[in-house]
Order: sequence, then C-alpha cells, then structure tokens
Amino acid sequence: MATAPGWQKTGLMAGNSRETHSVTITSDAQAVHPRDHIIWSIFNLINMNPCCLGLVALYYSVKARDMTIAGDLRTAEMYGGRALCFNIAALVVETHSVTITSDAQAVHPRDHIIWSIFNLINMNPCCLGLVALYYSVKARDMTIAGDLRTAEMYGGRALCFNIAALVVFCVIAVIIIITTSVVISKVVVG
Repeated sequence: MATAPGWQKTGLMAGNSRETHSVTITSDAQAVHPRDHIIWSIFNLINMNPCCLGLVALYYSVKARDMTIAGDLRTAEMYGGRALCFNIAALVVETHSVTITSDAQAVHPRDHIIWSIFNLINMNPCCLGLVALYYSVKARDMTIAGDLRTAEMYGGRALCFNIAALVVFCVIAVIIIITTSVVISKVVVG
C-alpha cells in the first residue's frame, strides 16, 4: 500500500480473534520539502553578483519555491540544486576576484604608461609627454626586473611629468582661448 510522505502509525483494533483490522494514520505535517536557498540567493544578488550568478541563483530559488507550492517536489529539488550550484559559483568567483585584485595591486607599482602615451600623442608641450613616457617605460622595466622600489620611484616621476604636461597644456589652452576671444571681439567691435 503506497502512502504519501510523512509518518505512519499502524495498530491492531480490538475485535474478534479471527478478524484483525489494521488502521494506518498518515500525516503530511512533517514532510520534508526540498531546500530552495532563497535567503542565500538574495544575499548573493545584493552583495556578490559577479557575472550575474547571484541573479541566476535567485531565479532558480524562486522556481524551486514555486514548484514546492505547486506540489512538484522532484522539480523543486532540481531547481533548488541548481540554485545551490549558482550560489556556490558566485561565492567562489567573488572570493577569487577579490584575492586576485588585491594581490595585483599590492605587487606591481603603477607605471602610468597609458596616460603617458596619451600625453605624448595629444598633449606634448615642452616634450613633457615624451619624458613621462620614458619614465613609464623605465618603471615597467624595473617591475619586470623585480626591483619594485626603483619601479615605484620611476612611476612617481612619470606621474609628476604627466601632471605637468596636463597643467601646461591647460594653461596654454586657456591663454589661446582668451587671446582668440579678445582678438575676435576687437575685430567685431572695431
């Protein structure tokens, strides 16, 4: 005799010795429902959502809860397992990305090479962009050689020359704009 999940109580009823009756009481109050991991999924969605893994985990958690309410426990267990896998994946990816980021910043000093190249191409007053690029390349060479202290010194010099190139370029641009507007206003008025 197949019964629903739960507990069963079977006993003999009093009666004639030749007849034995069996009574089975089944209660679904203690049935175990599959886990949907919805709290963990919400936490991952809010705090750790790399590559939208927390969002996908929340989707499967909600689907598992819907299937549990609908009474399809096998499908609910499948969706709950998927939510668990995506929650674990979000935790692992977030933990490794934080570790990689903090290690990468701690090991290599900045060389500002992108800014130096930009200053060389676009803003190169008094060859300051060229000097900044020179120190950026030296900083990168020292980083590769393993001399991090010297690399940090050259990176600092590259930063100073990049800032100087930016300031000189802005001052020259302001002077040109003011001069041009004065000349144009004299031509229009005069």
